[in-house]
Amino acid sequence: MNAPASILRSWSLTRWFLLIALTFAAHIGFIFAFSARKPIEPRQAERASVLRLTTGFDEWQALNDPTLFARPHANGFGGAAWMRRQGFSIPVFRWTEPPRLLALDAGRLGEFFLDQIQSKSASEFQSVKLPLPEFFIPAPSPIMRPSPETSAVRASELSKRRLQYSPGLPPRPAADLLTNSVVQVLADSDGRVISAKLLPQSGAPVSTDQRAADLDALRLAPTVRFTPLVEKDAHPGVEMLIFEWQTTLSTNAPTNL
Repeated sequence: MNAPASILRSWSLTRWFLLIALTFAAHIGFIFAFSARKPIEPRQAERASVLRLTTGFDEWQALNDPTLFARPHANGFGGAAWMRRQGFSIPVFRWTEPPRLLALDAGRLGEFFLDQIQSKSASEFQSVKLPLPEFFIPAPSPIMRPSPETSAVRASELSKRRLQYSPGLPPRPAADLLTNSVVQVLADSDGRVISAKLLPQSGAPVSTDQRAADLDALRLAPTVRFTPLVEKDAHPGVEMLIFEWQTTLSTNAPTNL
């Protein structure tokens, strides 16, 4: 019969913990009361494996050999033919006769050459005439192609568009030769340069004249015009400009004339 709900609500928290503890203690008592208390005795192993060391190779081990029928074996059906060959002696051939050298008559050396000279006249012997060497003066080849009189700007071989307009560049006065200035530009679909960036040069330190030429190349890059694209809504593309400088001897530079 179930207890009324009012009695269950009236139980306190301490009363519930006491009921759980008594239940747990009862379970522990039942386990100890009905469990067996016999000591654990080790069981004797039956038919245990025994390791024995043998000094020979008996028939049972020979039958368990996986190579008994796979290849020629001493205990196989072809063992007598493969593994038990009878020895035979190889005959030794020895040359007992002494060597007999051909006799050489030293007095007849050069006899054939003398017979050929006596049988043929001197006119039959002709020396080989070699043609005279031909002398010619090679044409002078230029070591390097002549440089242009003025500086120029061109698009790189990697650029997709050609130049439509490029500013005229006069030769620059410099004490030494100037290397090319490379400028990376961003051109729109109409061919106008939006932005320009000077690419650094690797190698020796940059001289004052070279630095001034690079700054002029960066300044003149926005004035360059590329061929417009067919698609007017195309995105701006990256192009490469190469400024090839033609140098002239500066007035304050020493000359070796």
